Amino acid sequence: MIERFDLVLGEQFDLRTSSCLNEAVSKSDFVFFLAFDVGGSHYLQAYQQTYGFLQNNTELMSKVFASLKHHRTPFVFASSQMSSMVFSAYGALKNVGEFYTSSLKGLSVRFWNVYGYETDPKKYHVISDFLHGAIKFKTINMRTSGKEERDFLYGTDCANALMVVMDNFQTLQSKSHIDIASFKWTSILEIASTIGNLTGAKILQSKYEDKIQQGQQNQPKNDILRYWKPQISIKEGISRVYQEILSSEYAD
Repeated sequence: MIERFDLVLGEQFDLRTSSCLNEAVSKSDFVFFLAFDVGGSHYLQAYQQTYGFLQNNTELMSKVFASLKHHRTPFVFASSQMSSMVFSAYGALKNVGEFYTSSLKGLSVRFWNVYGYETDPKKYHVISDFLHGAIKFKTINMRTSGKEERDFLYGTDCANALMVVMDNFQTLQSKSHIDIASFKWTSILEIASTIGNLTGAKILQSKYEDKIQQGQQNQPKNDILRYWKPQISIKEGISRVYQEILSSEYAD
């Protein structure tokens, strides 16, 4: 049985304060530590340097890692390809999480740009942001020129990769980390063009360049490809998110 701990389910699932965390970890055969206070580039630019953002994530890591240590439950920690970008508070926090994970003999998995249907407008990542703008206003307002490239992975592919990592945990545990990515690079402008073609929306480019990753582009290691391969193309994934938005938010 899969037990989900998520703040959206109620305050009793707040990993920073929950009295139920230890019981849940003690009953688990394996833990996926995915929770983090994070959002898209707009959210990070606005909040990652704030006390609240730093405190939320340090408290969350402190409580969860302490529980994992106490119960010695095998786990993976969801890190980020930004963990090497310590000029970013978010990246630095993920870097700290990787050190915690290593000390407990867990396994860090670094995500690139995992996307899917999102429900919190304040935290929309780029694909959700562009799609909602295209649907509501027939306009895609880009925050940058769009020349920066990202490695996008559809959420279902990511979930399947995590299950493979769990099934092969003992074999992979000796790795410093595992990269989970699509291994294909797509520019933000290409994302906008795909969504524009799908929705008929107009694209408005910005003159600004990316401030979050500052032009850095880390290449993922392909160790995971021995066990798993992504199945869903970026075009198909965007179409799926588009249809889910329409059916969930715009159905008659």
